[in-house]
Amino acid sequence: MKTLLSLVAAGLLASTSIANASNEDLKDVATVVAKDQKVSLYLNQESGPVKVTLLDERGKVLAKSKIKDYDKDVVLPYNLENLPEGNYSLEVSSNEDQMIYDFTTTKSEFQPVAPKMMAYGKEIDNNSLRLTVIGLQEPGVEVTFREKFSNEVLLTEEVDQPEGFTKIYKFKNIDTSDVMVEIKDKKGTVKSLFF
Repeated sequence: MKTLLSLVAAGLLASTSIANASNEDLKDVATVVAKDQKVSLYLNQESGPVKVTLLDERGKVLAKSKIKDYDKDVVLPYNLENLPEGNYSLEVSSNEDQMIYDFTTTKSEFQPVAPKMMAYGKEIDNNSLRLTVIGLQEPGVEVTFREKFSNEVLLTEEVDQPEGFTKIYKFKNIDTSDVMVEIKDKKGTVKSLFF
């Protein structure tokens, strides 16, 4: 009889602790982190099933998600870079509770830096070179090949390729180890390559 009462008492304690875990306040199991134009919702495993709604400042629904029961913490990231700066809300609701997290997005202080012109050259054989130029902001590159020791111009040409190009140059009766090339973009950036 004592054993039966002990088992019943243990069962009641276990069911009470399970019920309390699923009924935890959302503010204790959900955290929102917003920075610049990105926001993340962190839900720990005790939150149970929830509905998540992202709203703009006029209450328009931008995104909806349903999170079911799970065995581990969950992170829901939202990228708002394509939306205007402003006030937004993240609404998290379970059967027992509802929380609304208000946040404001702003553009990041750091803007991506446009790549600079880069040039690479490789000897294919004694009379051929491969030239690759990337990172052009605008089309139009002046390519000048010179004899390395006398500085005599062997070839000059304008290449009007957007963003970059790869081209093979062949020379007659000139060893590529005696050649250098200068690449000048529209902004005046100059790169020199020696072979």
